[in-house]
Amino acid sequence: MPFKKGNKINVKRIFSEEHRKNMSLAKTGDKNPLFGTHPSLETRKKIILAQTGKKHTEEWKNNIGNALKGHKVSIDTRDKISRAKTGKKLAPFF
Repeated sequence: MPFKKGNKINVKRIFSEEHRKNMSLAKTGDKNPLFGTHPSLETRKKIILAQTGKKHTEEWKNNIGNALKGHKVSIDTRDKISRAKTGKKLAPFF
């Protein structure tokens, strides 16, 4: 029998709304296996190198632009953001 990539058992399986909610709750917060963990410096460097040089397509840029059209940020919120960012360097994660 030739090798088949992937698991075909659960393909197109439809779960009820209640079951999907239960699955979500089962991995929420401290029950999530990655809860409280942080990537190491080495891992962060690998992620940065993997993303470096990638360009967004025009379609992607248009979709983001359309999603944000009409989104107004209040003056109070802009002031809060400004104060939060004051004095912080915009640098990679390390």
